[in-house]
Amino acid sequence: MIVHAGLAGLDPGRRDHAQRACALLLDAVLGRHREGAARIRFGRRDGWQGAVAGEVEAVLRPLWGLFPLLGGGGGHPLSRRLSGILEAGCDPSHPDHWGQPGDLDQRLVEAAVLGLGLRLCPDVCWEPLAPAARERLGAWLGAINHRDIPDNNWVYFRALVNVGLRAVGSPNSSPRALRESLERADSFHLGEGWYGDGPTGRVDWYGPWAFHFYGPLLAWLARGDPQAEPLERSLMERSAERARQWLPEHLAWFAQDGAALAFGRSLGYRFAQAAGLGALALCDPPGVDWGVLAGAWRRNLSWWFQRPIFQEDGSLSLGYGYSNDALGEPYQSQGSPYWALKAFLPLLLPPSHPFWQAPSSPLPPLDLHRQDVWPARLWRGPDGQVQALCATRELGGWAGPWVSTYGKFAYATGFPASLQTDLDRPVADGTLLIALPGGALRPPLKREAPRLRSDGLSQAWSPFPGVRVDTLLLARPPWHLRIHRLECGMTVETLEGGFAVEAPGARQDAGPGWAWAAAGPRTSLIVGEASREGRVQRQPPGSNLLHPESLAPVLAGAFPPGAHRLCAAVWCDARGSKVPDPEPPRWGRDGTLEFLGERLSLD
Repeated sequence: MIVHAGLAGLDPGRRDHAQRACALLLDAVLGRHREGAARIRFGRRDGWQGAVAGEVEAVLRPLWGLFPLLGGGGGHPLSRRLSGILEAGCDPSHPDHWGQPGDLDQRLVEAAVLGLGLRLCPDVCWEPLAPAARERLGAWLGAINHRDIPDNNWVYFRALVNVGLRAVGSPNSSPRALRESLERADSFHLGEGWYGDGPTGRVDWYGPWAFHFYGPLLAWLARGDPQAEPLERSLMERSAERARQWLPEHLAWFAQDGAALAFGRSLGYRFAQAAGLGALALCDPPGVDWGVLAGAWRRNLSWWFQRPIFQEDGSLSLGYGYSNDALGEPYQSQGSPYWALKAFLPLLLPPSHPFWQAPSSPLPPLDLHRQDVWPARLWRGPDGQVQALCATRELGGWAGPWVSTYGKFAYATGFPASLQTDLDRPVADGTLLIALPGGALRPPLKREAPRLRSDGLSQAWSPFPGVRVDTLLLARPPWHLRIHRLECGMTVETLEGGFAVEAPGARQDAGPGWAWAAAGPRTSLIVGEASREGRVQRQPPGSNLLHPESLAPVLAGAFPPGAHRLCAAVWCDARGSKVPDPEPPRWGRDGTLEFLGERLSLD
């Protein structure tokens, strides 16, 4: 695990530094590429589609950085190898042949960036090719018009491929496929600028690095494309306007120091977190505060450039805040993290553009922000960090340990979540776990639809037959309260946690009904009933997104059959503040709850 020394010293707010950062990341890709090869292998891990798809992914994903770099007037030696890569990859007689993509094939995902390249940089990825190679590449890309794809953000891959094929006059382009793809993407709009990733309505980071990325990008490309149809322009411009509308919602996910909420899947794409911000900048949205927009983009990249997310040769590793293969989803291979280079889209903007000229401004205040499409209540505390209380619906079996990045009650930018990577060693940070005696602790499962209120939300759930919990989450910045009504037909054991901190060098203390842990300036505290035992739990190595070794303050208790009321008050701070010593939440005889001198309504 290393920090990239070259990147750590750069200021992404300077366009020449941003170009240099992109070039440094591409240098590691070039170092892995064999002259004449059409694939790259970054490591031993392959995604669920196998080695060939993973190696195609590794050679094509970095082009999300190369094409904006070239399109903005920069250069990189990788561009001189690109025509050879494309000729070999589409040549069935070459040992590095990419193979023909089938239905639901990962190679259809990677085809999208070549569509961008054909539209943006045909001088390096089309014109140098021999006529037969052009024909083979066009056919390979055009396969996406004849294959089944998931009904979600993948429709944009088909749209981008067809925009590119049309730009170079390939007979494999399909106006109908382009139009239908854009119409389908438009149908996923949920209102107020939000998109769900398909008809399921799932909301996570795939919004800003897919729907709020491809839409504005396509709108920008259409503005200079005389072949774009009126309906196409209208749909693209509508998606760009929705991205502008959604910007305040998106900025609520960022801390003042550049960190962003680690929520949802594919977090290993890292600084793709800034991709939606950069894409929106292409469209010159009216009324935007360029200092705020550019400042958020710059700080996010700077935050990531300080992290140990690189292999020894400077290539991106799997993981989140450090190199950790265990934190990659099953569809990810060693080249997957290179979608992070989508963040470099603003390199297409000239040096005179306000995105590069405006001084960085801090994010606007975020007191208690309500997001209803993603049921959440967020605020940014005096320490500049964002906390979020949220609820989610059922995820199904695909999520595995990543249910932890959707299903906890609370998330915080400075205190990222830990994943349930080991069933025998529970991670309770940010949530309540329940077990039958001697059994494994389970997170909130079988969730009902959340109920929303201005200062929080509530949700019923059931981890086991015969066990029901009604949970109410209330925001009282800098605190939040978790109030549970537990009904069980048998004895159950519970474990409820505050936020996790780094373990090495941590300070900690615990007693009946309370526990806290601190590492450096970051402190996490949980306070509840004295009947629950306070502990500081060391979490499984490699389970936390940000720290290889982590621990969290927790409350542990066992409850007999019957109905029970539980309440935990949770606090965190990233400034080195003194640990507060409040009176624990107290239940009144009338069923109300008192905390910090306030009598709370639980209706």
